[in-house]
Amino acid sequence: MTMRSKLGASGRASPRVPPTALTPGNLCDDNPENVNADPASPGVSEQVSRCDHKHDVDTGVPVSVGSANAEGVASTLARSDHVHDGTTILTAVAPVNVTKAAAAVGVAATAARSDHKHDIDTAVPVDVGAANAEGTATSLARSDHVHALGADIVTVNNVDPIDSATNEGGPRLTFIIPWVGPGAGAGDATLFNANLPFKCRYVSAICLTTNIGAGTGGATIRTAAGGLGNQISTSMGTTTTATRTVDASGGIVLPNHTLAAGSSLFLRLTDGTAQGLLYVDVIRID
Repeated sequence: MTMRSKLGASGRASPRVPPTALTPGNLCDDNPENVNADPASPGVSEQVSRCDHKHDVDTGVPVSVGSANAEGVASTLARSDHVHDGTTILTAVAPVNVTKAAAAVGVAATAARSDHKHDIDTAVPVDVGAANAEGTATSLARSDHVHALGADIVTVNNVDPIDSATNEGGPRLTFIIPWVGPGAGAGDATLFNANLPFKCRYVSAICLTTNIGAGTGGATIRTAAGGLGNQISTSMGTTTTATRTVDASGGIVLPNHTLAAGSSLFLRLTDGTAQGLLYVDVIRID
């Protein structure tokens, strides 16, 4: 652009056009628009604002506390002393029980109350066994739990000679085992629950009934509950109090009379309301 182009035809600068004078009619007496999160706009009014004008701000009630951050879509803004309702994220469901199972972060979107309380899964403890074991149960033990001692072991002062057929022999031992029937009808009294303390050969048994059942019945020693497994004794009566009934097999050694360490034994009862003591003679096999 040349210098002449900036000047008038005479070569002189064009006179400045004075601005429009402000008059009371140019000042807007309406309240200015509220401030909010709507898009900015230059406006269309031909009037001007007074220098001491003040904008209000559109506000709204805040939403409840959520589970994820979000900008939101409202055009209103938040006051500095606003409060979010946090009670809607507090759960009304009891917390899960404590167990011996793997920890888990969970998937719930609600929060736990500060005074919540967990229950603990518990269960009846097993009988005292022959070896320490952590176990596999997810339930825990109460502080006043009681373990059944299971069988007392009495050593008989003699040693059986080596059997020529089985090549087995050893000290004669007697298990003294209290038993209680499970209730009305046929059922099992557990003698050993996968915790026979050593390998042995069954010889004989004596059943002492201390409290007869409601009906007549007998008892047999078996290697599995429910009348299953091997039967290793003949039937012994349980219908007369304080009367000892003897396994009538006479100590005859059968193949299914040899029991591995950790085996189970059950007294199968035709009348599960009886209870008493069982004396079981075995030969320990090392």
